[in-house]
Amino acid sequence: MTGDMPTYSLALVLKDGTIIVGNLALDAQGRAASFTKTWEHKLATQSEGCVFHQGVLYVGEEDAG
Repeated sequence: MTGDMPTYSLALVLKDGTIIVGNLALDAQGRAASFTKTWEHKLATQSEGCVFHQGVLYVGEEDAG
């Protein structure tokens, strides 16, 4: 956490294979205050979904598994 604003790691996995990872900070009312992108990657195929496990992001691909 940073001061009064909690922050969360967030992964956006788009259907075109784009993956964007960053930090989402909330204001005192719990509303999104800012998003800071820390990493971006483009898969060759369509993404299926993702999960964080112990700090590692796993992403499934439609055509690759």
